Amino acid sequence: MGSEIYHLLELGMKSRVCGESNSRDLLLLLGWGEKLDNHGFTWLVDLTTSAGFRTHVVESPDSVRDFGRDYVQPVKNYQAALGDHIVIGYSLGGLIAAYLNAQQKTIYLSPFWGIFGHKLMKTRLALVRRLGLNIPLIPIDFGREEVGDLATEADWESMPKRATPVWLREILKAQKNMPPMQQSSVVFCSLKDTVVSLKAIGEKASNVILYDGHHELYSSSSRELYREELLKALLE
Repeated sequence: MGSEIYHLLELGMKSRVCGESNSRDLLLLLGWGEKLDNHGFTWLVDLTTSAGFRTHVVESPDSVRDFGRDYVQPVKNYQAALGDHIVIGYSLGGLIAAYLNAQQKTIYLSPFWGIFGHKLMKTRLALVRRLGLNIPLIPIDFGREEVGDLATEADWESMPKRATPVWLREILKAQKNMPPMQQSSVVFCSLKDTVVSLKAIGEKASNVILYDGHHELYSSSSRELYREELLKALLE
């Protein structure tokens, strides 16, 4: 991955910078529960750095009290120091990226613009959400196999297994109030995804590339088939 530098951002966000300092910047926003020392996204970072990008990988906290203040604003502040750059947002990172108003193309990987079916809704959440509790009470109801067939046991075990009601409240609000999509944006998703809402993606995106796999493209055994598509989206 070349040289690596770690930074502590605002409000619990962390970043890891990979690649040469004189390369064009790329901001990679990870999904919920992903950590900077996870193995899964290594393939994607190798791809972006090999393509000549200095890749800034951002880990977000597992719970926030205010989506805009705690997720979006710290990333905007970080962006301000980058100048010309591209954004890749995976899952939760794709929801955050939708609020950045990036001037450059944004690439979305399985963006969390809606929740698949009734996931996270099986318990009685209406009252709990209104209470705004910041205690991890809500069990996540998807398994490792729904992430991708290359997802490692270590990466899966490092993920939180419960979410806080206040986090879910903020996510649902952010999904409902999403700004319009940029015309130059590209979305990669799979029809087999059982984590995010494909209906929400279909309603918001006009440039969609389907891949064969589950929620994480880079944890799919077919990922190499889409290397050129990703590079094309990055470099066009």
